[in-house]
Amino acid sequence: MNIEINRESKTHVYLQVMHAIKNAIIKNEVVSGYKLPPERKLADTLGVHRNTIIKAYKMLVDEGYVAISKQPKGYFVSYGASHNPLKGHYLSAHFQPFEYIVKDEFLHMNALFSRLFHTSISKKMISFATAMPSSSMYPIQILNHLTQALLENNNNEIYGYSHPQGDLGLREAISKYLEKQHILTSPSEITICSETYQAMDYLVKLVVSHGETVILEEPVNPDLFDLLTLLGAKVVTIPLDHDGMIVNCLENLILKYKPKFILTIPTFHNPSMTILSLDRRRELLKLSYQYNVPIVEINHDSSLRYSGDAVPSLKSMDTMGTVIYIDSFIFKIAPGIKVAYLVSSKSIAKKLSKMVEINQIFFNTLTQKIIAKYLNDHYIYAHEKVLRDFYYEKQQLTALYLKTLCQDYLDFTIPNGGVSIWCKLKVKVNQDILLLKAEESGISFAPGHLFYPYGNEGDDYLRISYSVCTENEIKTGIEKLSQVFKSVLERGENHEH
Repeated sequence: MNIEINRESKTHVYLQVMHAIKNAIIKNEVVSGYKLPPERKLADTLGVHRNTIIKAYKMLVDEGYVAISKQPKGYFVSYGASHNPLKGHYLSAHFQPFEYIVKDEFLHMNALFSRLFHTSISKKMISFATAMPSSSMYPIQILNHLTQALLENNNNEIYGYSHPQGDLGLREAISKYLEKQHILTSPSEITICSETYQAMDYLVKLVVSHGETVILEEPVNPDLFDLLTLLGAKVVTIPLDHDGMIVNCLENLILKYKPKFILTIPTFHNPSMTILSLDRRRELLKLSYQYNVPIVEINHDSSLRYSGDAVPSLKSMDTMGTVIYIDSFIFKIAPGIKVAYLVSSKSIAKKLSKMVEINQIFFNTLTQKIIAKYLNDHYIYAHEKVLRDFYYEKQQLTALYLKTLCQDYLDFTIPNGGVSIWCKLKVKVNQDILLLKAEESGISFAPGHLFYPYGNEGDDYLRISYSVCTENEIKTGIEKLSQVFKSVLERGENHEH
């Protein structure tokens, strides 16, 4: 068991120790029955005070990963599936995913991340901080044409109420659109929302009671973590590697926490941009079926694939109806359209529409009609091709300048798609100071620790998102980033607190 302490990190040392041991346990690097080093011995090894180890061990005991024994004396790992009575309990013939956990009553935003987002919108500086669509790619002429045509038809429907589940014409159009992605669903299984996070909001309110567990991948977008936490869910994270979620760590987490569902972004995961491998997708579905744990799949820019073979969505692979699929048209069309959707069962869709009815009665009818026409007239397919070409050129330019100008500071793998590059630092640097100096130079980026809500990792990563930058801004911005790295490291400012 290897424990490394980053003395420059803003995360307390006892938390670093606790999470290092916890991750080793989850990954089965140490198994149930393993005796942890005595407090004093580990403290001497790490060069910390004994009280630091005591606090870390206490947290592990409180969370149920470690038990204290008097005979033999010491701290022992007490986590694993080997003696759990649920192991091997397979899906019953009458299992209906999600229905059995639905509630019938229906009844710390991260300040830095929020600031970076609004700075990107205001264009006060060259922003590599947020992954958002470029306004130059909004299909304005087509949208204006479709809107004008609807208005000239003198159709009273566009000014009236729509069904709380969403306009039927739009749901039919989405059903046909998904069929091309091998997701076979009917309009009655689709629920319209205004955005992905609103879809998650309604779904969590529907199925998760206060204090119940949701499992999701880490690193995680701060907005998504905050949403789940503010809704009262206990968020348990599972680590990623280059092939996405480490699924072989999942079974013990399921047995320990009995989660209401597993939340995943399997394709171009945000922020890591990893793709969950096909074998791991199969294993994830197998565990879902085995332990009756539903999956919520968020589609994140899967249409922005520039290389490699497409991997089928979990929803398209699902044979038992255990996957709920969420997507939006933010990148595909424009964020101001504010149309997203969930694909579930008819029963869940009906209950979700009740949530919509309670919260806002219905969604904007005119917008739904516009998107339905946009899909039915096949504008979406030509535009997706334009988007791929546009963002691919930006990705290649960003990667080129990062490689030539920041090769001494950053290491990265060019992802097969998306609009961000997840970079690993080659040098030890305080990212808060690095960001401060970068902003003083007129640029910004997303520090890695933003995406690790429990503070256990992230100091060695940062995310570069290039979608809103022009080609000249990409070149200028990365030149400035290189200069900031050089300045901070040469002056030793990374050691300041």
